[in-house]
Amino acid sequence: MAAAKKGAPKHSFLPKGTVPALRRLAARLGGLLLAALAVLVGVALVTADPRDPSFNTAVDGPVGNALGPFGATIADLLDQFFGLGGWLAVLIPAAWGLRVLIRAEAPPLWGVRVALLPLVVMVWAVALAALPLPPLSGVAIGPGGALGKVIVAALVAPHVPPHMLWAVGSGCLGVAFFASIFALGLSPADWAGLSLAGKRSLQAAAALRPTTDSARRAPAVTVTSGRSPLARPAPPPMDDDDDDGDAFVPPPLAEDADAEELERMPRPGALVEPK
Repeated sequence: MAAAKKGAPKHSFLPKGTVPALRRLAARLGGLLLAALAVLVGVALVTADPRDPSFNTAVDGPVGNALGPFGATIADLLDQFFGLGGWLAVLIPAAWGLRVLIRAEAPPLWGVRVALLPLVVMVWAVALAALPLPPLSGVAIGPGGALGKVIVAALVAPHVPPHMLWAVGSGCLGVAFFASIFALGLSPADWAGLSLAGKRSLQAAAALRPTTDSARRAPAVTVTSGRSPLARPAPPPMDDDDDDGDAFVPPPLAEDADAEELERMPRPGALVEPK
């Protein structure tokens, strides 16, 4: 009896396939939420103003950040600690969110990639702090932020001559680049799709450009008669003497011949002698 109960099919209240569809929907909603958060952080970084009130600046003036005081605080923390490397905290989660939104599944090795993200940001900060880059107006503390400066000053500068810091920065830049590609979690098919989309975008942009080059390369028309082949023939020149404007007058008739004929005709009432 117990074996028969175990072999009986289980009946569910929901139709078949509803649970996997709900799971995919929940995954897509999570990806959308992650991408939206990344976009908000990006907006906070783009509209960051050093004069906004934050942990590093105590002012009572108006807030210029698009997300208000919260956005100003987030932007100040990322800029002060990581410099330009803070943008990876926007780009990589945005790529994760878009992938989950499209495919309804997380990238493989999801936990490893999430744990690798802080290390990637730190290596980027060290690379930007070690390279001889010019100062940036948007990042007052430097391209590598405070974290990059501290690591370079405490761990790199005591063992590397100052004129060789660029080699350390270049090595860290290469490591950070490949680690960022791994952290993105994009498959070869994803990269192929991005390459195809970029190629089509470039082709569409080239098709929309004005055809100035083709107009310059158009073959020139050889003119042999001294004038353009599209020019209309000029009207015949007007005679300077014929400017009286009189209409055409036909030549006069022979008046002498008509007078002789009239004289020969008998007048009305005259007697005509028979011949």
